[in-house]
Amino acid sequence: MNLEPLIQQASEYLAKSEYTQAINLYETCTQANPPIKSNY
Repeated sequence: MNLEPLIQQASEYLAKSEYTQAINLYETCTQANPPIKSNY
């Protein structure tokens, strides 16, 4: 599964101070691929 689009969207939410949306996407990425540390 390519998580890059989700990570990019989460970063955009973070930049706009939309923290809840960013957290939700980062959690989705973390659950989908736990070994990737940048998702934490």
